[in-house]
Amino acid sequence: EKEKAETYRSLLAERAKHIPVQQITHEAWFFGLPFYVGRGVLIPRQDTETLVETVIESSRNFIKPKIIDLCSGSGCIACSVSAYVKNAEVYALEKSERAIGYLNKNIELNKSKITLIQADVLKPEAALVYGNFDIIACNPPYLTANDMNFLQKEVTYEPAEALFGGLDGLDFYRKITELWRNFLNDGGILAYEIGMGQENDVSDIMKKNGFTNILFIKDLSGVIRVVKGEKAI
Repeated sequence: EKEKAETYRSLLAERAKHIPVQQITHEAWFFGLPFYVGRGVLIPRQDTETLVETVIESSRNFIKPKIIDLCSGSGCIACSVSAYVKNAEVYALEKSERAIGYLNKNIELNKSKITLIQADVLKPEAALVYGNFDIIACNPPYLTANDMNFLQKEVTYEPAEALFGGLDGLDFYRKITELWRNFLNDGGILAYEIGMGQENDVSDIMKKNGFTNILFIKDLSGVIRVVKGEKAI
């Protein structure tokens, strides 16, 4: 009992420093599935479930959809899609060595059928190898330089490279859209999670790169959270 009390006290001390609960317990739930998380990987957020729902919905347009989750992190998007779209061929791409450790564990934990690719999303090599997709999903870093100065204390314990999207927060949308559109089949879907108020900028980037039928999708709080477009045929 003494041991238990000491463990409990040390956990409370960590929480008092504003370390996120999920990092202390190494557990987060997302889309009804368990995920192993900790320092070095972004904690799955409920907002991102909107992106997963969008991908599941879009996958109904394809017989055997080939889907990739870019900037995969913990793998919460890829594992959820794999669990709910049984006929899909799912890929997860992640660059960070630390995040890859969690991603591997979560593929195992959820018995997911996923091809893991360790690569930089901004370099074409990985895209060239794995080729043409029906759906590309991505929750890229999208915080602006200003956002980074006003982070909630808990968020400062999460990896900055998973949060910071350049001065205006749009760097990854520009680069990913331009590069990965070449590896999306005609009529294929690109779906992004976005930060609050970024929908028009992201939509413009997609239009410039030949996407049509662009839709804005709201999360449960009524905030536009996903921008989805179709590659023009």
